[in-house]
Amino acid sequence: MRPLNLLKKEEYGLKNPFTLMSYVTPVMAITTAIISIAMDPWHEVRASHFFDSPAHILRSILLMLLGGALAFFMVWISTPSWEVQHLCQSI
Repeated sequence: MRPLNLLKKEEYGLKNPFTLMSYVTPVMAITTAIISIAMDPWHEVRASHFFDSPAHILRSILLMLLGGALAFFMVWISTPSWEVQHLCQSI
């Protein structure tokens, strides 16, 4: 079965962007973590100016959360309003 056909199957419920994100996000996180561990210079994190004081640590965390929130809301906005209403009623 081709991947594009998998997304069109109603029985899997993957037409809804939130359901699709719940399946894809763990795979993306694990893959990104493995690549990051293998390729990034983790020994340089302590020397970085982004983590040299509590204020810089807080600023770095807030900037990462801002990026995550923007990505989440971009998916939310691309969802038709009737699907959002259905999701809110099912909670």
